[in-house]
Amino acid sequence: MESPTLSQDSLDHLTDSEKDFWRRAPSKIVTEQAAVNFDLREGKELVLRRPRQGVPTVHLHSCPTVINTVHRESAWEGVWAARHSGKPGPAMQLPEMPTMMSVAEVEKLESYTACNRCSPPVQQVKKRRQFPTTPTKLSSLAPKHIDREFMTLDGEPVGKLQSYTVHREGVTLSFHGIEIVGAFTDQIIVMPETAAVRMAA
Repeated sequence: MESPTLSQDSLDHLTDSEKDFWRRAPSKIVTEQAAVNFDLREGKELVLRRPRQGVPTVHLHSCPTVINTVHRESAWEGVWAARHSGKPGPAMQLPEMPTMMSVAEVEKLESYTACNRCSPPVQQVKKRRQFPTTPTKLSSLAPKHIDREFMTLDGEPVGKLQSYTVHREGVTLSFHGIEIVGAFTDQIIVMPETAAVRMAA
């Protein structure tokens, strides 16, 4: 790996632990790239990107949107560049590893969106989970929803709503150990009372 990570001048301003982290980077890159290449040989040619909230997006491994995560040297170079851009952040942050999947694995997901830039070979452009009720906009939350069971759009149960706060940018929902922040137009699933009873059983 030919990069600033191996330049002594570029390491001088770092702490000893940071220097050690970046000196180990080349071997980590080799290991990570081997893992990615193994997945590709196994037919996992799609990359799944999950947002903090919402439905994951499926890409071809060659898609410009995700290529810098598939090529591990590029991923590490991006982290190094960010470290020296003056932006605040951790000096030893590991770059994101791609989630490699086969077409069959993707089709088992309850919901996904196909990237319109690379058009991966999946069955649907927008596959959506069949919910037991219509998703609710965060702007529609009311006191009656307190203590109701909720679920995110990608099917993850988040428990009972303890409180919510409306602010200028949107709404903050507080569950036990979980906090979700979203815009007024973002959606979430309010589980029916019957479903809540089944979940508690």
